[in-house]
Amino acid sequence: MSLKKYDKGRIFDGHEFTPFAVEDMSSKYRIHVYDNNYPGETRYLYINKGGSQAWSYASSKDQNSKPDYVGDINTQTLSLTANSWRDGICFDPPFGADGGKAVGCGSQTVSMVKAAYNGYSFANAFQIRDEDGEDAEFFLTGDGDMLVTDGGRRIGYDSKTNRSYNEIPDAISDLLVGGLGFDLPHFTFPYEESGDPYRIVFSGKYLTAESVMDFVFSGPGFTVGFSNIRLDPNETLTAEISRDGEQITFTASADGETPEVFYAFDADTTQGASYITTIGGVALDKGKALTYEFDFDMGKLFFSDDDGNEDNYDIDLIRINADGTEQLFQQNDLDIGKADRYEMDFGNWDGKGPICFKDDEDGDGFDDEECDESL
Repeated sequence: MSLKKYDKGRIFDGHEFTPFAVEDMSSKYRIHVYDNNYPGETRYLYINKGGSQAWSYASSKDQNSKPDYVGDINTQTLSLTANSWRDGICFDPPFGADGGKAVGCGSQTVSMVKAAYNGYSFANAFQIRDEDGEDAEFFLTGDGDMLVTDGGRRIGYDSKTNRSYNEIPDAISDLLVGGLGFDLPHFTFPYEESGDPYRIVFSGKYLTAESVMDFVFSGPGFTVGFSNIRLDPNETLTAEISRDGEQITFTASADGETPEVFYAFDADTTQGASYITTIGGVALDKGKALTYEFDFDMGKLFFSDDDGNEDNYDIDLIRINADGTEQLFQQNDLDIGKADRYEMDFGNWDGKGPICFKDDEDGDGFDDEECDESL
């Protein structure tokens, strides 16, 4: 069972425990729970039967004390998930095909209808996923809020309206309890191959100190994101990522070093190569943007920034061949031009020597530029 706090539309501060008994107390239910913060003791969750079905939970032994968590049918901040759903092959990875229904899975051993207290936890696990088993998944590892926009539909916390949203059909919005007081936004919804780029806004509106966090977007056959995002109190950062993960734009809201960008792409065929790439080392001016594009058809990586300053990029690229062998290329402080518009030709790399880099100083494309392989 999961609880969350709700204040002026914002959902935050999650907590989890295990219920093991229910008492009918006339106008309300008293649910006995095991809270691992209090080993060997019983705590109680109260749920009213009528009206908005308000509920409350106090971790104190004194049940007359002020509740730590409260909510009702409107806040949707109380959820219950059957333990049997954790047995067997119940949840496919976002990049996987539909899995078989193993013995012990919730879809076979339990049948429940959607409860008043939550959006999705009681729904059948296979009904709330894309029919092809392909999902888009977004999550943070650190303290802060996140809003993902998909074609105008929102999921997550919007600092402009001070509200949490879940406007995407069949989406699951969860708040993972990460320890040390961190609440980790985690969103999953059916993956759609075509459409506008996803827009992601990171908000530090409720931070009291700088937060350093990572962001991950995972889809069928790829995972991309940012490492070491530095978010100050009341600061917002914005990124756009294409649906296939190949194009990323990150806009800085303050002067300073930008987060490291990482790509991980599976091969399209059994004979193809997979790639893991990280790019970092760039400092941007406020309001300026970094743009990255992985083009597998051409075997090239394009990256640029628009702040007018000369930046030295750090690049690590690992190619994983079909036979399992790996080839590593590393380049620190890339410095072959002042325009900061680069092309990296990894498709023609022999796996041993240098890689062809081009710098588009004139802004007219790379066709008239010569390779620099002296790095």
